[in-house]
Amino acid sequence: MMRHEQVSESRNSSEENFEPTSNGVSGTSSCMGAIVGVGSNNLHSTNSSRPSLDILGSPSMKRQSRHAAKLNMGDTKDDIHVCIMCLRAIMNNKYGFNMVIQHTEAINSIALSLMHKSLRTKALVLELLAAICLVKGGHEIILSAFDNFKEVCQEKKRFQTLMDYFINYEIFHIEFMVACMQFVNIVVHSVENMNFRVHLQYEFSKLGLDEYLEKLRHTESEELQVQISAYLDNVFDVAALMEDSETKTAALEKVAELEDELAQAHDRLAELERESLAQLANLESALGAARVERDEIVESKRIIEEEVAKLRRLVDDQKQESQSRQSMLEEKIQELIKRTLPDTGLYYLFVLY
Repeated sequence: MMRHEQVSESRNSSEENFEPTSNGVSGTSSCMGAIVGVGSNNLHSTNSSRPSLDILGSPSMKRQSRHAAKLNMGDTKDDIHVCIMCLRAIMNNKYGFNMVIQHTEAINSIALSLMHKSLRTKALVLELLAAICLVKGGHEIILSAFDNFKEVCQEKKRFQTLMDYFINYEIFHIEFMVACMQFVNIVVHSVENMNFRVHLQYEFSKLGLDEYLEKLRHTESEELQVQISAYLDNVFDVAALMEDSETKTAALEKVAELEDELAQAHDRLAELERESLAQLANLESALGAARVERDEIVESKRIIEEEVAKLRRLVDDQKQESQSRQSMLEEKIQELIKRTLPDTGLYYLFVLY
C-alpha cells in the first residue's frame, strides 16, 4: 500500500520526485522508506530508480488500485498508526510481548515509526517504547533501536530527530509532549548506574533539552508539568557532584589524618597502659612483700606477748612463792623467838620491833 500510494502521488503530481531506498521503496524520505521496508524481505523488490509511465498505467497497477479501493484500506499513514496499535495489542500479554521484544526488526520498525507525521502516532510509539524500556533488558533494546534509527535516518546525534519534534514543533500537541517527556524520563532515570545516567542526561542536554525545559517550567498542562518536574527532580547536577566529590576527597584526607593521629594516640595509650601495668605489678609485689612482713611482725609480736605473759606468770608465781616463803619464815622466826624468849614482855617487844 505504501508503494501504491507513492506511485499514485507521483503520477498525479507535476513534480516526480522518486528516490530509491535500500529496500526498493520509493518515497520522499529515506526514513519513511525504511519504516515500510523493514521486514519486506519476503516481498518482491526492484532495483529500478523510478517507475516508468508504462508501468504506472499497466493493467496490473490498475488492478492493484481497484483492489486497494475495494479493501478500503484508507491512507497508508493511518495504516501505520493502526499497525502500531495492533502491536500494542499483541504486546498486551506475556507471550506476545516476549515475541515482539525478541524480534529486533519489530522494535526497529516501531522506533522508525517516529518519522510519521501524525503527532498522535508519535505519542503512541513513544508510549510503546517506554513500556518496553521498563522491562528487564528492555533499556538496551530501546537504545539499540535508536542507534539503528540514527544510522538509517543519518542523524548526527542519537535522539536528535525526537528532540527536534519535541522542541521545534509546528503544532503544540500536549499528548505527544507528555509522551515524549515520559519517554525521556524513563530512558534516563531507569538506569541504576550513575555514570550511565549522567551520560544519557548529557546526551539529551546536548540536544537542547535543558534550555527548553526552562521555558516549559510554567506550562499550564498539569500532566506535562508532572513529567518535567520528575525529570528535573531526578537530574544529576554534575557540577554539584564534582564539588561534592572534591569535598568528599578533602574529607577523606582529613579522615585519614585523624585516623593516623588516632592510631598514634592508641599507640601512646597502649604504651602508657604497659607502663601502668608494669608499675602496678611492681606495686603489687611491694604490697605483697609488705603484707608478708606485716604478717611476720604480727606473728613475732604474738610470740613476744606470749613469752611476756609466761614471764609475768612466772614472776607472779615466784612472787607468791617468795611471799609464802617469807610468811613461813616469819612464822618460824616468831615460833623460834617464842621458844627462846619465855618472858612474855620481851617477846611482845620483839614482835613489835
